[in-house]
Amino acid sequence: MSPTTWLNRREVSAITGFSVKTLEDWARMKPRKGPKCFKVSNRYRYLSEDVRVWMAEQQQMSAV
Repeated sequence: MSPTTWLNRREVSAITGFSVKTLEDWARMKPRKGPKCFKVSNRYRYLSEDVRVWMAEQQQMSAV
């Protein structure tokens, strides 16, 4: 089992280029947009693998 890396919004923002505010807005939407996220101790966290998969999906969708 490989270690899981949890990222906060600031880190995801730096990776994706989307602002922290945009990530916050996406997390509130129903259904949610953006990378999959979850709450830990009242803070949103993202799994690095989920962010990577989401970015790959976005790249595929834009290439169509």
